[in-house]
Amino acid sequence: MTLLINLSDDYKLNKAFYNKDLMMDTPRFSELFDNYMTENGLSDSWMAWKIDVARQTIFRWRHKNKNQAAIQYPSCDKLREAATILKLTPKQVWELLTAAHCQPETPSIPAICQPIKLANQFFGRKEVLERIKGAWTKPGGLENVAVIGQRGSGKTSLLHYFENMIETKQLFQSNQTTVWSNRRAKQFQFAIINFYDPGMCEPNILVREVVQQLKLTSPDSCDLICFSNLLKTQLKIPTIIMMDEIGAGLRAPKLDKAFWHNMRYFAGHIANLCFLVTSIEPIQKLAKNADKPSPFFNMFGQMLTLNAFTKNEAIEFVDHFILNGSIEDKAWILETSSGWPILLQILCDEYLRALEKEEIDDTWKIKGLKRIEVNGLQHLL
Repeated sequence: MTLLINLSDDYKLNKAFYNKDLMMDTPRFSELFDNYMTENGLSDSWMAWKIDVARQTIFRWRHKNKNQAAIQYPSCDKLREAATILKLTPKQVWELLTAAHCQPETPSIPAICQPIKLANQFFGRKEVLERIKGAWTKPGGLENVAVIGQRGSGKTSLLHYFENMIETKQLFQSNQTTVWSNRRAKQFQFAIINFYDPGMCEPNILVREVVQQLKLTSPDSCDLICFSNLLKTQLKIPTIIMMDEIGAGLRAPKLDKAFWHNMRYFAGHIANLCFLVTSIEPIQKLAKNADKPSPFFNMFGQMLTLNAFTKNEAIEFVDHFILNGSIEDKAWILETSSGWPILLQILCDEYLRALEKEEIDDTWKIKGLKRIEVNGLQHLL
């Protein structure tokens, strides 16, 4: 978990506590780190291998020499990597970094009511990630996956997570890195199509976009026949074509029945290729309503639904962004949001604004509910 921290608003409320920690004697860092290592049952050698430091470095972090006048503080970046592996809570990370004289970072809520584009801002969804991982790592080959979810459930954010996780130095939450690591991600390549982009509703433009994203060698003009040959001859590693909001694609006149039958051929006959699609409704129903039935829509072995966060995921989200909130206010946010990510974002944002202004009444609740209404998200309440 790479926390973005720079002693800002949330921490200004606790500045006295922060300064007190900075004045603590150096053995506190060794004590904390040693306790966390012991609780997780980790050896010095294993941790050193995971974060790419010498074993002696981990030993020094854990055991300060009493005769040593001053301790050499660890690399803050390496310590953050260790904190992720140790699966520390946000508060524990903050305390450990502070004890090590590393400036903690204030978690920043991702852009609200917009898809999350950075993999290190993606939160939760462990079960969905595990199911997708299983579909793409089976001995028999890649399986197509369809993800169904209401508006605001995070479908597009999920696609961006896969699109960008290879370049992300460290994934956001430790429970995600146990599912998808950067090392595993590098075994795949991805292309993403958003059918709300008018250009993606033109077959030749769509083909050109996928060819560019996959860095395939192609002639200047490439139709579906050309595209088929490129996929057959140039895909060397598992490749996932992600189609966002496939319902919009089905409504596009130029993406006709012949186009979707071609997708059926690609999905069933080209090695190292599969599809991940998202929609608001079941894809077979959308195809039928658009009068574009195709065997393509029967080839999805995994049909997943994006519901609200689990109870634990919602609690982790709130605890991550609100370090100084009251138990009662956090409980209200959890209950009111029903665990939907976009509602958690809005309510946490309003609460943090109230903390910054030192507003102690419930005005932030009224403002949060109003923002939910204005954004047309009442259906999630």
